[in-house]
Amino acid sequence: MILIIGLIIAGLLLISFEIVVPGGVLGTIGVLSVMGAVGVAYAQYGVQIAAIVFLASLVIITVMVIVEFQLLPKTKLGKQFFLSSSSGGAIRYGQRDDNAAQEDSLIGQQGEALTTMAPSGRIMISGKSYEGYSQSGLLNKGTLVEVVARDAFRVVVKKVS
Repeated sequence: MILIIGLIIAGLLLISFEIVVPGGVLGTIGVLSVMGAVGVAYAQYGVQIAAIVFLASLVIITVMVIVEFQLLPKTKLGKQFFLSSSSGGAIRYGQRDDNAAQEDSLIGQQGEALTTMAPSGRIMISGKSYEGYSQSGLLNKGTLVEVVARDAFRVVVKKVS
């Protein structure tokens, strides 16, 4: 009986840790531990006790998950574990800003690779530095490049022939 209780407690702890450290590993081991407790209960005491252990574990896990997701985020300790706000960025997918129009005007201009581009690096166009991506693959520092497109946060360049 001590083994059954120990497996259930270990399983419940691992499942509760899964809420704090997501990834699936701890939760899976926790569920396997609870199922092991059901298996030991079946082997030692029969079907009725195994069913009771399974149902009791299922009820405890359900209550524990509800408490962790409904009540814990409202406590002082829980607020440290759960994300309550989102971080904003300057550019979101599908939106444009003032720099986007400026970077679009760079298409067709020539510049120079400030760093080795393998395939990303820094480029200089008209005295300004930009993050660049080379369609031509590896480019050495100082290579002349031409802007062919604009990606989300960088300009796409190719080697000037």
